Amino acid sequence: IGWLSYRRRWSLSNFLAITLSPFFLVTLSKSNMDILVMVFPILLWESVERTRWQVAGRGVALSFLLLKPQGTILIWLYLFWTCRNELRGLIKPLLIVALIVIPISVIGSPPLLLQWLNNLVNPAPQNVFYWSINNLSFSTYYSPFISLSVLLVSFFTLWGIMKWKRKRWCREHTIASLLLASMFLSPYASQQSFSSAL
Repeated sequence: IGWLSYRRRWSLSNFLAITLSPFFLVTLSKSNMDILVMVFPILLWESVERTRWQVAGRGVALSFLLLKPQGTILIWLYLFWTCRNELRGLIKPLLIVALIVIPISVIGSPPLLLQWLNNLVNPAPQNVFYWSINNLSFSTYYSPFISLSVLLVSFFTLWGIMKWKRKRWCREHTIASLLLASMFLSPYASQQSFSSAL
């Protein structure tokens, strides 16, 4: 959050308003990994842009986003969209992602990737209970059509209010909207993930 404040040139009062808010402190007490996984890769992606570390930085950023795929899938798509004129330049970062993720995925017996998929398909009873009391996802309770419709109406309403108030829609608004949309549409999204996205 300190790095985010520095990059955005926020005042000390803005930084303290975030880090000392009860909402932020409760989120940290439950899980600080969500904040790291959602904020760090985006900042890393921005900070290495047009530097000699761009390839490595982008590869590490994309790898970090895979730690919480349910909440960051739309961020992946957005980052690829912002680089649509230089898609060939994403080949090396994707190779770095493969070099990081594939070896980790095949560790263990059975491999971690298979354990993760099995836990999604056949979750342990304690996970089912925890997920049932901590899941804020729309798509768990409503059809994909209703979930997507609610999100689109909410997004365009927010965008319309910004236009009406003559406020500039910036990259932060897009990223926050995509993070929240990813979590509302994924099968499981925890309260702390939502808090981190905000």
